Amino acid sequence: KNCTSNNTRIVALSLRLFLPIIRNFREGLKPEIEAFVTNVFFVILDSQNSTVEHKSLVLTMFKEICSCEDTLAEIFLNYDCDLSAVDLFHRIVTALAKQGGGAAENSSGSQMGSIYSDGLINTLYASAGNARNIALRQSHRELKLNAMTALRQVLASLYASVKVLNPPSNNVNTDDSVFSGTSGRSSSVATTYLPDNSTMASSSWEQQPSNGTSASAATAPSSNIVKMYDSKRKRREQEAEIFIRFNQDAKAGIRYAGECGLLDVTSPEEVAKFFLTNKDKLDKTLIGDYLGREPEYQNGFCVRVLHTYVDMIDLKGLSFDDSIRFFLSGFRLPGEAQKIDRIMEKFAERFCKQNPHVFPAADTAFILGFSVIMLNTDLHNPAIKPERRMTKEGFIRNNSGICDGKNLPDDFLIGI
Repeated sequence: KNCTSNNTRIVALSLRLFLPIIRNFREGLKPEIEAFVTNVFFVILDSQNSTVEHKSLVLTMFKEICSCEDTLAEIFLNYDCDLSAVDLFHRIVTALAKQGGGAAENSSGSQMGSIYSDGLINTLYASAGNARNIALRQSHRELKLNAMTALRQVLASLYASVKVLNPPSNNVNTDDSVFSGTSGRSSSVATTYLPDNSTMASSSWEQQPSNGTSASAATAPSSNIVKMYDSKRKRREQEAEIFIRFNQDAKAGIRYAGECGLLDVTSPEEVAKFFLTNKDKLDKTLIGDYLGREPEYQNGFCVRVLHTYVDMIDLKGLSFDDSIRFFLSGFRLPGEAQKIDRIMEKFAERFCKQNPHVFPAADTAFILGFSVIMLNTDLHNPAIKPERRMTKEGFIRNNSGICDGKNLPDDFLIGI
């Protein structure tokens, strides 16, 4: 929260806290560092509402992070070579290149062009508004320079890593290993974080050597690193193709995921987890249509996926309308009434199981769920005139007698 404050000094102090964290405490904070960089640094750089001062502070932080060759190499090994992590090193370099490309200055330049096109150059040049534009353009130049400086620091750190781990020798070294050197200074990259197989351990930043050396690291060739990185890149390419095929035909996308070996298409648990994990990358309309399939389709496999999918969602402690909102955030309800019926029936069962004291029976939650969906449609349908929209009294009247023949409290329904 402080990193997005309007006060530049607060932002600067908040960002400065990240440096000692990543330098001294990174061993046990791998997911936290990923979340911080992704949700704070990148958001500030990509946001159109971020000030130049805030972006400059982030670029300064990246420059200081990239000035340490060990930290930079560890970021690549522990994120870009890890199938379960984001490509953090790649994203950092891409973000710096984007900022150094002058996109912000081009935006400023277009504003200047629109001002000058009015034919009042001489008047505007002396005006305070024009002075601000000149200052803004100058600040964008400085921002671009900071980004390019950080990129240069990336190259310098990478070169320093290779130079330290491969000291000059009188003999020609024909080994293409970058991280296999064991003589000279023992870098933390080579001795601590190199895995001894083709799969990057999720806790590799926690594998600290007891005596400053590691047997697996000493023998780990750079080909292992290349294999890990290539494996992840191939995996990402396959996932992208899966998403494309799914968004064209859900059945074809799932089948292709099985052919790639990334999904057990015979397991309802695996397919349900696939939907939940990738809900922001898959077509939510197709997910909803798949979950609402009739029991006869694929011998009831889609129904089993639906039940597993709903059972994976945690609704405990949520209000009824928030539960519906959270439940429907992963897919879009299909248009057929029978499909909606199957989906909402399972939702009502799940809600009542995790919140047993709200309704006496799941049927009450089922009927009220339908009513809430109709209320939402009524509110956001532009074809319905404002004077014909449902009122609180109408909503209460529509739900009378749904609680085992009794009425739900008016305050409860009005709250919805």
